[in-house]
Amino acid sequence: MTSVSIVNLVLSAVVFVWLLYRQMRTQPMRGERARIWIIEITVIGLLGLAMTIYYGTQHHSSLSTWPLLVLSLLLGMFFGAIRGSIVRIWSRNGIPYRKGDLRTVLLWVIGLAVHYGLSVSPTHHGSGVNQFAFASLLLYLALSATTQRAVTL
Repeated sequence: MTSVSIVNLVLSAVVFVWLLYRQMRTQPMRGERARIWIIEITVIGLLGLAMTIYYGTQHHSSLSTWPLLVLSLLLGMFFGAIRGSIVRIWSRNGIPYRKGDLRTVLLWVIGLAVHYGLSVSPTHHGSGVNQFAFASLLLYLALSATTQRAVTL
């Protein structure tokens, strides 16, 4: 594992914990904090896209890598849509709020397991694990969280 991979993995873990923390807290769906979240998740998504592209240009991948990556990202959006449909939403003083529960956390964990599971296939080196799962983790998290947010709006 290269130093870039380690940085990406640590950064992805920090983002994942941050997303779970936000899931379990009551959050306003409008206002300044909601606008800041849009900026934060956009930056995370762009960084994830850059890391995915960087990895893709630096490493030779099998023909199945890119379709599996796209499938994984689409499944991440699917899990985001499911999470968005089960998030608790209510209004207080005319301001809508949302809060996840244990089911949303469980769906995050299952989604990440699927993302990783799709990468476990023989590569051209025969190592058995395609590192795209790690390289694309930030992109996966951003797309999944954005889809969840879109469903709740």
